[in-house]
Amino acid sequence: MSLIEQLGGYDVAKEKYQSLSDSDVITIGPFEVPAKPYFKDELLEYRRQHNIFEVGDKVVFIESELKNPRLMTVIEVSEPICGFLMAECSWGITNGFYPSRYRHATDAEIKAGKRLEVNQ
Repeated sequence: MSLIEQLGGYDVAKEKYQSLSDSDVITIGPFEVPAKPYFKDELLEYRRQHNIFEVGDKVVFIESELKNPRLMTVIEVSEPICGFLMAECSWGITNGFYPSRYRHATDAEIKAGKRLEVNQ
């Protein structure tokens, strides 16, 4: 069971993360590790797995036919019937998009600064 599930869901875990100080630690087995970075990584991984987007997340196009390798940063999230995100990238701010056409960028893509092609 993941940390997020152990705490009672994403919203509860996010509130816990926001209440942590930089000096808080979490015990994992015999080790104490800084809690904030650990929670941050766990929350991001949960968002990636469950297609949840938040301000600051890096996203890329899902559709390979769009051939757009640029990373975008989510700057606004609203939730009408289908969900809607605003993002900015190197060419400016998008007019918004539906999350179903995008996915979270992987750590490798964030490091490379672009969408990485998938061998098909």
